[in-house]
Amino acid sequence: MQDPTNRNIVFAGTTEGLWRTVDSGATWQRTTGPEVIINDVFVDPTNSNRVMLATDRGGVLASNDGGNSFVQSNNGFSARQITSYLADASNPSSLYVGVVNDKALGGVFASTNGGLNWSQTSSGLNGHDVFSLAQGPDGALLAGTRHGIYRLQGATWSRVDNVTLNPPPAPPAKTGKKTAHAGASTAAHKSPEAVARKSTASQSVHSFEPAINAFARGGDTLYTATSSGLFESATSGQSWKEVPGFEPRSWNFVAARKSIVLAANLNSAVLSLDGGQQWTSIKLPETLDQLSAMAVDDAGGLWVGGRQGIFVSDDKGGSWHTVKDLFLRDVNSIFYDDVSQRVLIAAGSKNTIAFAVHLPDRKIQYWNTGWNLRLVRPMGDHLVGTTWFDGVVIQPRMVDSKEMARH
Repeated sequence: MQDPTNRNIVFAGTTEGLWRTVDSGATWQRTTGPEVIINDVFVDPTNSNRVMLATDRGGVLASNDGGNSFVQSNNGFSARQITSYLADASNPSSLYVGVVNDKALGGVFASTNGGLNWSQTSSGLNGHDVFSLAQGPDGALLAGTRHGIYRLQGATWSRVDNVTLNPPPAPPAKTGKKTAHAGASTAAHKSPEAVARKSTASQSVHSFEPAINAFARGGDTLYTATSSGLFESATSGQSWKEVPGFEPRSWNFVAARKSIVLAANLNSAVLSLDGGQQWTSIKLPETLDQLSAMAVDDAGGLWVGGRQGIFVSDDKGGSWHTVKDLFLRDVNSIFYDDVSQRVLIAAGSKNTIAFAVHLPDRKIQYWNTGWNLRLVRPMGDHLVGTTWFDGVVIQPRMVDSKEMARH
């Protein structure tokens, strides 16, 4: 974009920031950081000091000094892709959301007034996408990224690398007679008993960087489903250990309630009824071709959903059935709201309906929100939702005349 009042000044928006020349291209200077991806540049013809950038991740950036410095100009506008949501356990009006595809401009955003205003809280996340959020029993916040678990320490996130892995499987025992040379070699090295002891010892890692797909909390224990295994923490996320009994596999989902823990990937699931001590495989609904969301309710009911709709098991995965009068497909999110004893559901990338199934009678309630919802969550006496590309939306509160008179 050429400055309409000075032809010697030209702005070039690139995938590595904004460049400006003031001498018709003889020299160029970058005036933003290299992380800014610019799709368009606008120079106000009535005030050439006013420069606006349409960016790939940060929305609109604006300058009032001819492009020397920029600030975000996104009030009333959002293109955030939010994948996770967390309400503070001790203060429900304090909210946190995780953002993907925004690099240094994304990460975690926090609100202290129920979602009306937000501020970025991403120092230390190194521009990583945030897939999941959790809060430990001690109130500490955890963020699951594409490159491991981060824990909020004051105003800065730090990666958790205090992780213990299961031992690798022991090699199969060799059979047959040993030669004198082989026997001497064995004697010169470690004994078979020492090798066996080593193979059963847990391994600590110095750098834990799998994709963290989901968190869940059951009692005082945290669980996380990752691309390299299922892990649990009894220290509010300060340290983690791999759940034993599984071969290494990628886990996409985990949900917990009291001592019941349900973990799954896209096509299979395992269940524990004793806080993760013992696990059994359960069969998912035959008509569900791929899992996309799940939850556990207070009565031990298991809820799973996907393209074919939502299914419930009241016998620990022995059988599955649909919910009467609940007709939906392409389930995005299932969340058990323990305060109101209901299951909240969002479904479809083009569906604007938020659903609630009240327990134990399983009566259906729904709201036409006007937004394409990715997930829906409770906040006090109303609901909050995240959209696919329009940020956070809030259900208006219905205030009676007496309350209005007090204000």
